[in-house]
Amino acid sequence: MNKARLKNEARIHAKKNVELWIYSFADMYMILSVFFIALSVIYAAKVKEKHMQSLASAGRGLASVSSELQLEFASGSIDLDAKTLEDMSLLLPALKQVKDGFIEVEGYADGGPLKKSSPYSSNLDLSNRRAVRVAEWLIKNGVSPRRVRTFSYGDSHIWSKGETPTNRRVLIKVATYGAAHE
Repeated sequence: MNKARLKNEARIHAKKNVELWIYSFADMYMILSVFFIALSVIYAAKVKEKHMQSLASAGRGLASVSSELQLEFASGSIDLDAKTLEDMSLLLPALKQVKDGFIEVEGYADGGPLKKSSPYSSNLDLSNRRAVRVAEWLIKNGVSPRRVRTFSYGDSHIWSKGETPTNRRVLIKVATYGAAHE
């Protein structure tokens, strides 16, 4: 009887081990399922982003139109002079008409160190404040604030390479959906 009882206990113990193994397997299966679902979501997002980029190049997504108007600033300054204000006033009616898409205001600055007396921490800070100054003026004069985005590039995109390179400017771009509607 002792052998029968030991055999029965061994069978019960083996059954419990199988049950424990099944629970561990189920937990691992669930974790792997969640992992692969997350990977597929990330992959789908990247495919969608790539698709949107191809649509943009085909004229059905965001298309950017850059004006020839480049607002220039005095060295180390964010002040809008009379010529800059006049130039922006000419562009203002078209910018107010943007209903789909964005008005991108890009700020730039000269390379090299700033003057010690400069209130700006870096050329990136200076270019950011130039872009924000122009964006504030556009919004104050009737452009929808939801449509205006600012970008600052500091001295990373040099515009003029001469003996005295200048990069003190703000560029206004219009990025709209459906550049080529069918």
